[in-house]
Amino acid sequence: LAAEQAARAAVLLVDDEPHRLAALAEALARPDLHLVRASSAAEALRCVAERDFAAIVLDVEMPVTSGPETAQLIRATTGAEHVPI
Repeated sequence: LAAEQAARAAVLLVDDEPHRLAALAEALARPDLHLVRASSAAEALRCVAERDFAAIVLDVEMPVTSGPETAQLIRATTGAEHVPI
């Protein structure tokens, strides 16, 4: 399973609302994508620190750390400066 996931492009989905996160994952589901879900900015930053992503789909309005603030933090993460958000 890990080799299969590594062969697919990873896309990080970030939304604090579980129903929107599920709907987004369903809308983007494709065999060539490995969708990783995060429900907070902190979780998204952990994900970015652990692996590379081809793209990040990020909710704008989130509690604690907003989407734009999260995007700035992701951009500051080594290796994630050029990931499309």
